[in-house]
Amino acid sequence: MEENLSIMMLVNEFPPLKVGGGERQAEQLSIQLVRQGLIVGVITRGAQNLPDYEERDGLWVQRIQPRGSGKLESLNFLFGAMWQLWQRRNDYHIIHAHLAFTPAIAAALIGKALRKPAIVKFGNSGQFGDVQVSQATRRGRVKLALLRRWGKRFIALDQAMHAELLQAGFDPLRVQRMHNGVDAVRFHPANDLQSHRVELGLRQKTVLLYIGRLSPQKSLPLLLESFNELTQTHPNVFLLLVGDGPDRPALAAQTLRLGLRERIRFVGNVSDVRPYLAASDIFVLPSVSEGMSNALLEAMSSGLACVVTRVGNAAEMLQNGACGVLVEAGNQHDLSDAFNTLLQNPKRILELGQKARQRVEENYAIQIVGRKYQALYEELLYANSVFH
Repeated sequence: MEENLSIMMLVNEFPPLKVGGGERQAEQLSIQLVRQGLIVGVITRGAQNLPDYEERDGLWVQRIQPRGSGKLESLNFLFGAMWQLWQRRNDYHIIHAHLAFTPAIAAALIGKALRKPAIVKFGNSGQFGDVQVSQATRRGRVKLALLRRWGKRFIALDQAMHAELLQAGFDPLRVQRMHNGVDAVRFHPANDLQSHRVELGLRQKTVLLYIGRLSPQKSLPLLLESFNELTQTHPNVFLLLVGDGPDRPALAAQTLRLGLRERIRFVGNVSDVRPYLAASDIFVLPSVSEGMSNALLEAMSSGLACVVTRVGNAAEMLQNGACGVLVEAGNQHDLSDAFNTLLQNPKRILELGQKARQRVEENYAIQIVGRKYQALYEELLYANSVFH
């Protein structure tokens, strides 16, 4: 191309705010695209302690300060994002919205008005996913109709999400499978497991690790019950719960009721999860609904054996069990059996961790994902120039 390809990212929230997996992927992809020579801007919600505009990591970030609350605040962000997109219409070629919420509406409307391709990346499938949540309200159904009509490409992270989009009436020719990515240099296998455990006060422990929100979607009460079973046969096992959320008080109460206060640590939110990955043997994700989990990618990249429910993209990520252990969602004993089997075979834990790392290097490293997105942008831009 004669000029650098320019991408405008739209996302509800963006670091350094506390964000979820979809928003973290937006940041990671944006930084990688800059490394590939693209020009990237981000439009996102603001906060009182953050500047309205800043440049960092080679990209620029425009924040729209919140006004009002609830629907009023969403409308303020919608119109603010649309105004920024209009004002900066000569600064970008492609609009890329992350998650099918307010940013996606702004992307579709301005993309249509300016004849610029708008991409919407959906985040999750299932009952907590973008499609089903949207279909539950009139406002959400109107939004899906608008996206169906004016979006140029819709990103599905897993087969279930792909099927939901088709069932919701999205054009099959505009729905495309893509992967999330992980920085495989930053997340790498630990050199000395025991020293990392000592730093966390977990000497001589066998450590299970969960990273994510403490919310109903993650099915953590079941994990605690399963872990309680495990402690009967493995007295040195320990569980780290990294993250926070609405279920924390109930989970803390359950921990006390089960007599597990000395075996479970609620770590809370942390800015860097790598020390916890480096100290752990097994990563666990017991969710009833997921898209393509960042936490799972980071655990795989860090060389951990992973025990994950068969939801979202987990089966594909773990190569149908070749690179990790898949269990059925909601099955406590299935989860307990998976832990028992692994803990009785330490060599299997190491083997699965090595295979998980290899899987990341070959398929999910952010450099691979970044190149695929660049190819998609160039394809859409070429098609747009031909037809317009």
